[in-house]
Amino acid sequence: VGVTSGIYHATYTAHGQFLDFVGMYMFAVIPVILNLRRLRFLTRKTENIAGFLVILLLSVFTALVQLEIIFPNGGFPIQNLVAIMIFITVIQEIVLWYRSVITNRGHFIRSLVFIGAGFACSISDATGLWCDPKNHF
Repeated sequence: VGVTSGIYHATYTAHGQFLDFVGMYMFAVIPVILNLRRLRFLTRKTENIAGFLVILLLSVFTALVQLEIIFPNGGFPIQNLVAIMIFITVIQEIVLWYRSVITNRGHFIRSLVFIGAGFACSISDATGLWCDPKNHF
C-alpha cells in the first residue's frame, strides 16, 4: 500500500492515482475475504481467487471512472469504495463477535481507531482541507 501511495504522491498523475486506489483495494479487501472464510462462505482454496477477482473488478471500475466512461465529470468519489469495504469488514466482525467466534476484540477495537484516523486523513485530503495539491507552499 505504501509503495503505490508513494508513487501517486510523488508523481501526482492519473496513473499514480490509479495505483494508489489499487493499493487501497488490496489493503481493504484482505479482511473482507478473510472474514468470508471465517464465516464459512469461502474456503482456503477459493479465498485467493475471490480476493483477486474483487480487486480486479474494483480496479476496472476505477479505470472506467477515471477515463470518464462511466460517471462522467468525476461524478463518483472512488474513496467511497474503500469506505464501503471497511463498513463491510466492521459488519462481518460484529457478526463473528455475535456468533462467539474466537477473536481478539481488543485488536478489533484498536483497528477501528486507526481506520477512523485514516478515513479522516483521506476525507481531509479529498476535500482539500489538509492538502491543497495546487499549492505546496
